[in-house]
Amino acid sequence: MAVVGIAALVVALPALMPTGFFRLRPGLASVMPVRGLQSGAFMASESYLLLVLTQSRGFSLQHASYLLCLSAATWCLASWIQAQPWLRLRRDQIIALGAVINTAGLGAMLACVAIEGSPLVILIVGYALGGFGMGLVVASTSLAVMTLSHPAQLGRSTSSLQVAEGMGNSVIVGIAGSFYAALMGHSWQLVFGSVFVVAVTCSAASIISALRIGPVRNDVAGVGPQKSW
Repeated sequence: MAVVGIAALVVALPALMPTGFFRLRPGLASVMPVRGLQSGAFMASESYLLLVLTQSRGFSLQHASYLLCLSAATWCLASWIQAQPWLRLRRDQIIALGAVINTAGLGAMLACVAIEGSPLVILIVGYALGGFGMGLVVASTSLAVMTLSHPAQLGRSTSSLQVAEGMGNSVIVGIAGSFYAALMGHSWQLVFGSVFVVAVTCSAASIISALRIGPVRNDVAGVGPQKSW
């Protein structure tokens, strides 16, 4: 099933993504993988966070649900920060920064899950950082697509971005779920650790794509090159 799914993606994606998607060509083709990998990595970790808290940390569902509000708050904060004129970074730099922060946050969550007896505060801080990184990435990838797209191609480009996000969510959550199902019955450190390894790996891979985007103007701060089209 995995082979068939991969083959279908290889065939279908060139028609749905900008030219050079698989080669991480600078520009739009590199923005799409960042959005997909970042969204999928964060979604995979968040999907299993309630199980981590209830099964391995003894939280009630009510108390565990309070923690889910934390990333929503940091996500909103980062979305506000990236729109401020005093943030003197190009749009591609904001995307790369968000990818690094999210990767660091997911890495902290992995450490807390995989190492027995780790302080819960590490998981909490990691989750907050993950939400903050996503707030930078999601808003800025959308703006980068608008900046890099010719007006006549904007609808196609934004559609590609949404496809990339949906594909990243489904594929990465599916891979993480496969590890979870295959390792059931082993220690919870191994079961949940495998899920977060998938998330961290995908998030780290997105940094490479983010660095391939190339300079993108931040119109709010007036930083970066003018539009070339």
